[in-house]
Amino acid sequence: MKKTLLLTTLIFLFAFTGTGCSDDNTDMQDATQNINLNHQTESGSLTDSVNPATDYETTSGIENTTNINSQNGNTAEDNYDFSSYEEAINQITKSVNDAQYGSDAQTNQNTFYTLKKQIDRIENDLDLLEDTFEYDYESGKLSFNHYRTRKLTLEQLEDKLEFAEEALENKFHMDD
Repeated sequence: MKKTLLLTTLIFLFAFTGTGCSDDNTDMQDATQNINLNHQTESGSLTDSVNPATDYETTSGIENTTNINSQNGNTAEDNYDFSSYEEAINQITKSVNDAQYGSDAQTNQNTFYTLKKQIDRIENDLDLLEDTFEYDYESGKLSFNHYRTRKLTLEQLEDKLEFAEEALENKFHMDD
């Protein structure tokens, strides 16, 4: 029984060794070139079109409307600006870095939850924006390349925000 199992295993091993992926990489190189070309054209076309609120203490969310400019033939997919979100994340990161951990537990708790609420608001706004992009892609208003580029940008912003949240939790020794 052991010999048959060993023989069968060796037969399959040799059979599968001869098959599988070929050494021809031209399809993969062509696909990579297309992706790089698409990325280059997209990176220059994300222009200023959003006017979000940046004061997260007084606003419940960010307005995420897209400006469609019919004179130039631009559509909603080639004019989105994330700089206001980057600015908000940089601002909350600076606030977290500037926050002081003191000896008064109540003050520490108030500071922590104030900053945590601001982080949560930004996170919710990014989630809503991601849902909007996904809806636009699924309804055909946004191409896959633009959707993918925007999703990657959102993931980078979410990573920065998560880093700020972790820094806040570490600084105040609280995990929410």
